[in-house]
Amino acid sequence: MLERWKEKEGAEVEIYEELRTLTSEVISRTAFGSSFEEGKQIFGMLHKMMALAETNMYTIRLPLIR
Repeated sequence: MLERWKEKEGAEVEIYEELRTLTSEVISRTAFGSSFEEGKQIFGMLHKMMALAETNMYTIRLPLIR
């Protein structure tokens, strides 16, 4: 990560994306023994699933009323 930042010296770095990638890399290597790049598609789907879950979390569903 720091090597990529050195290449962008003087330019803006999107910290949120960099830290999200670093966190995903650590989880991927620890849990699955592979790099984040190999599991990028899975993490993308997990990100979409979390966004959908967050959206649906505030939806009230009453079982008797359709």
